[in-house]
Amino acid sequence: MGFKKIKDKKGVNMTVHPEFYDKIEKERRKFMEKHRLNRLTTKAFTKVLNKRFWERKRRNKRGDASNFVTFIIVLFFLAVSFLIAAFVNDNISDVIKETDLNTTTYASSYTGAIDQMTTTTIQRGFAMIIAFLVIGMMISAFLIRIHPIFIFIYIITLGISLFAMIPIANTYEILIGTDALSSVADQQTMINWIMQYSVFILLGAGALSIIIIFAKLAGGTQSSRL
Repeated sequence: MGFKKIKDKKGVNMTVHPEFYDKIEKERRKFMEKHRLNRLTTKAFTKVLNKRFWERKRRNKRGDASNFVTFIIVLFFLAVSFLIAAFVNDNISDVIKETDLNTTTYASSYTGAIDQMTTTTIQRGFAMIIAFLVIGMMISAFLIRIHPIFIFIYIITLGISLFAMIPIANTYEILIGTDALSSVADQQTMINWIMQYSVFILLGAGALSIIIIFAKLAGGTQSSRL
């Protein structure tokens, strides 16, 4: 999105980036109060805003390698949370079946809905969220502007994340091996599979992200030569 020309209240032409168009007057007053200025034209302040915009753009060129760390944290948190949710649902279903609540008219429908959520809905929800995370990493790699020197930081961060993923996956395996969660975990085959191969999933997503970034860098280099 490029700049566009507008006129201030006095009819003076100025160039403004659309991102800051609606905030110019408000930010100008804050700027004047902060720096104790008696007078600052809108056109002069526009230059300040445009400078801030391009400084932020230059910072964005470093890329965002934190996606890998975010993926690990969210993956483990969701896996444990969904497993606990399945454990709670399973206990609720057992309580309904083994007590006087089972004599009610709607008891069977309630227990059926809970069992459906425990065995199917939770797993599909987990898989869908992880799929969205991977797609988000691809989109992020496509949208960010990264300097070639920072691609090595991207690769190093991926390597560290892969090593960090191994003990996290092992921790999940220990959790599902406990007596309290083992019976419920046996029903969560999809979650167990994703956690078992989480290192390879992260490796594949990270490799695709790096390929996309390299392709963008190569395309940008060729375009600049033309």
